[in-house]
Amino acid sequence: MFSLFKKSVTAKEFADAVWEGTRDWPEKYGAAFKEDFGDGFEKPFEDILDEMVYFMSFSTDFSLHCHLSRNPKIESAVRDIFAAHLGEFAVKHKCKPLPSGDWLGDGLMWIPDESPKENGDPLGNLSKRFSLYAESIKRRKDKSASECLAHLLAAWCGNIQISFIFYAAHISQGNFEGIQEMFKSIKVKA
Repeated sequence: MFSLFKKSVTAKEFADAVWEGTRDWPEKYGAAFKEDFGDGFEKPFEDILDEMVYFMSFSTDFSLHCHLSRNPKIESAVRDIFAAHLGEFAVKHKCKPLPSGDWLGDGLMWIPDESPKENGDPLGNLSKRFSLYAESIKRRKDKSASECLAHLLAAWCGNIQISFIFYAAHISQGNFEGIQEMFKSIKVKA
């Protein structure tokens, strides 16, 4: 479609809309998710729903970076607004620390070696998640970013069943493709 016919939205409008879709995922899909995977986790289910929001947020942020990198001013504006929403969510939901651990060889699995200890630093905990997600993408060039991210999520949630990994990878890939489709019909302005 010609950019002449694209609807113009501000960076704030776009970031708010993308955040709303991420934030509302547990409300919209949590019941079906629980039906499919509810008993397969080592953490309380509410923590798993929060973990899904953090996972989807990283996936969305990565997608925004990929699709907006040719326009650094708009990329920065959209990602900064999205990050502010996510930061508020992390503080409100008391983003918990990750268990310490390490990668299994050169693979995609993160092996926790002890339970996390509460540290009262939700934004620091969120930052560590994002750093490890970013590292997971760089570890294996022979796997899709979505698959790399899904394996890490599975380890953190204590559910390494292939069905859960496939589900998470599908969500991540869907975020990427959804944002790509949005850019076909809108023009984001700073």
